[in-house]
Amino acid sequence: MRAAAILAAVALVAAPAHPQHAAPSASATASPRSDAPDPRLDALIAACSAVEREQTVHALLRERNFVTWAVRLRLGLGASRVEWDECVLDVTARALRSSASLARDEIVAQLFEASEPLPFAAAMNVLGELGDERDLAMLVDWAATFAAFLEGEESASTAAEALRESCARLAALSARDARAWRREIERASETFRVALVRALADCASDDALVRLSEQLGQGHVNDAVVLAELARAARRADRLHDEQVRRSVRALLGAESELRREAALCAGALGDEEAARELVALLADASSGVRSNALWALEHLTGRRLGAAEANWSRWITAETDWWRDEAPSLLRELGGADARGRVAAASALVAHRFPRHTLAAELAAALPLNDRGAAPIVLAGLRQLRSLNAQAPLERARAQTQDAAIRADIDATLAVLRGLPARRGGASESQ
Repeated sequence: MRAAAILAAVALVAAPAHPQHAAPSASATASPRSDAPDPRLDALIAACSAVEREQTVHALLRERNFVTWAVRLRLGLGASRVEWDECVLDVTARALRSSASLARDEIVAQLFEASEPLPFAAAMNVLGELGDERDLAMLVDWAATFAAFLEGEESASTAAEALRESCARLAALSARDARAWRREIERASETFRVALVRALADCASDDALVRLSEQLGQGHVNDAVVLAELARAARRADRLHDEQVRRSVRALLGAESELRREAALCAGALGDEEAARELVALLADASSGVRSNALWALEHLTGRRLGAAEANWSRWITAETDWWRDEAPSLLRELGGADARGRVAAASALVAHRFPRHTLAAELAAALPLNDRGAAPIVLAGLRQLRSLNAQAPLERARAQTQDAAIRADIDATLAVLRGLPARRGGASESQ
């Protein structure tokens, strides 16, 4: 009886998220149940690593039973003779997204047919992988149903973990709908609110970080938790992050002690060069935690180790800021000029500095002299020292434009360092 009641709740939940599709009944939607492997579909996915993935996706979509077969396998209800490695998971997920409406209905229908214990967590993951933010409401409600279905003290945390994983998968594909994320965080239980915040941090896309920053000051999740999750997400990519996010965090550097501590750490993780002077001021804070995080943030922002004295940092930041304003613009112009010796001198002067690290890296990469074997290696060595991912996109464009094999190899070595990979070119040892 309890299982029947829960499945009825699932059917009711499915309808509001997509009102154009009525909640399916098991008899109306599910294909005939079969636990036996499908040789034809197995053969298609077995070959996916040997052919273009898009070709495999199109082949799967031509198969009448593909959606039922794939959903049952992902829910642990079917069988396959093929190992489901990253390639197989990718092509089947892409094919299911191309048939999202059918896949969504099939997930619900298979839950109706499944025996206990119901594969709620697996169903939520597949639903999340469809990448439709309209399904957020369904995922939150399914998590509540999942928690009710479980027994014991860990039921809420188990359901919260399922919600976190499934929403992280969804956010990785789309986290643009600010209203949808705000609405679901507002109406969720406290445990599920934290799970949604952590899901956005697990995803760590630009949109996900913006959705996280929008929770600051809203009172739905403790601001210290939001800041900690923002910092965790931002540290996955050492670069200058979104201005809206940085501005939201910077506003909390003058808040009460606990928030100052978390905001200082977060500002550093976000690469907020505009917060440098405020971080320097926090080196004199009464709280040791604030001072410690401010010091870490300054060292992370600049790549420098100047100790904990406020005066040392203040002098250095002032000197670098003045240099960037007064001298760097003409040096960047000279780097793109016609005089070869001038380009080498300009490159040498520019790479001697470390602040503003991310902005400097982006400008250097954009100004890379592609056919100058004198200046280009100096710039690239400097970029390996700066280690900012803000240089990645302009370097990738430069690589596509240069005809010089030596410079292209040096760019490859630099990109490897920026991505955290071992450099293969001898000159890249400077990155250590």
